[in-house]
Amino acid sequence: VLLAAAHDLNRTGAEPLRRANKWCARLAGRTHWPLEVADCRNLPEVAGLRAVSADEVRPVLALLSDPRPEVQCAALSALEYRPVWFAGEAELVLKTARDSHEPAVRASAAYALATSGNAEVLAGLAAMLRDPMPEVRAAASDALLWNAAENWPFVRD
Repeated sequence: VLLAAAHDLNRTGAEPLRRANKWCARLAGRTHWPLEVADCRNLPEVAGLRAVSADEVRPVLALLSDPRPEVQCAALSALEYRPVWFAGEAELVLKTARDSHEPAVRASAAYALATSGNAEVLAGLAAMLRDPMPEVRAAASDALLWNAAENWPFVRD
């Protein structure tokens, strides 16, 4: 009976959602943060969240509405080089990058969007090349050139 219940939880998606919610709650409840916001990408909670966000991304995207730049940077770091983006997800990450005043959040968003093939998202990444902070411009150029073979006709312009 337990084996059948575990199978049903995995099949319905409840178990990946539970794991993602667990890691997001740990991250949102964290009180001690690194001195540099960019160092949030090395937290153990981010590594755990990165592992489960491949199956369930909704709780991670919910963290982007947190007002703390540390939480946003950590959530975006968990989404770095995400292979599959569904409708509206990449646009939400791009909106977070546009609205943020923190360079580490903008750079993390650029790395998260590296695998997106959406023309609007690529245009937003290209706009990040004019960011006043050099780390954001470097992240945007890395993201644009990540899949250069497929994106080059659009990126070139």
